[in-house]
Amino acid sequence: IKRFMIKNIPNPDVRFSALKAQEILGVTDMNALTSALDDQLNKDKQFKIAVNKSTIIRYLYVNGGRYPFNDVRMRQAVSLIIDRDELVNGFFLGYAKATGNILNYTSPYYLDLPYEYNKKKAQALAHEVLGDKRQKVTFLISDMDTFQKGEAELIAYWLKDIGLDVNLHAVEGGVAGKLKRKGEYDIAFGLQGLPNGDAYSFLSRYALPDGPLNISSSSHYKNIKVERLLEKAKYTSSEEEKHTLFDEVQKILAVELPVIPLFNDMNIVAYNKRLKNYKPLIYGVDLSKVELAEEND
Repeated sequence: IKRFMIKNIPNPDVRFSALKAQEILGVTDMNALTSALDDQLNKDKQFKIAVNKSTIIRYLYVNGGRYPFNDVRMRQAVSLIIDRDELVNGFFLGYAKATGNILNYTSPYYLDLPYEYNKKKAQALAHEVLGDKRQKVTFLISDMDTFQKGEAELIAYWLKDIGLDVNLHAVEGGVAGKLKRKGEYDIAFGLQGLPNGDAYSFLSRYALPDGPLNISSSSHYKNIKVERLLEKAKYTSSEEEKHTLFDEVQKILAVELPVIPLFNDMNIVAYNKRLKNYKPLIYGVDLSKVELAEEND
């Protein structure tokens, strides 16, 4: 195909309708449709769904500058009480990959660190911090995203079991950013893309005291050993040494949790079977190889 017309359709429901009506033959952006809409199209014989890894990873941000999340045991308790597989299957129909690592899985330095779900261990750690008291916490969510509200409600339900009573506070995105930077929140959703394969630029954002995402999320994370490991990794020319250093950093961060990793997204593209070679890359779709399919394909 030598010529394409690209339409800007901001709403996923309208994109879905346009596909069904054959006003468009495919979607190109990451997260162009919700998992539920993709699943509907997957059951329709005139459409195909193709999946690849995505550079997007999802987190829970927690305010590490105030009680109770300034205690690593409480952050660990939160991580342990979240059943990420249930979250992924319930809200994303399996179109995501649960993880215990804060580094996105498309990085060549990614270390596969499976998450642990352990209710008893989570309750024991939380009790060490809270004692027999319960703690009220504020969970920032988007006032425009009802889907996010459902995710937050499920997480809030789990957090009750470790002594946290969650108040969902729906705000506009810009307001949420200001509240996080000022440290006027307890929990919030976060996501981050991987602009390139460089693990240093990604990890340093969260792990260094002056890291922009460490600051903007009020994580207040600091670990001298991690700083030294990242400094070595930044300047070494040995790939073997880089892997060793980044592996160690990832293992430390998976325990100390400046942010709590939830899952890596998948890049899903839906398209009409009239197209051929319509494949998702980690950043989107390569249109240069797309052809019109023969009728018997």
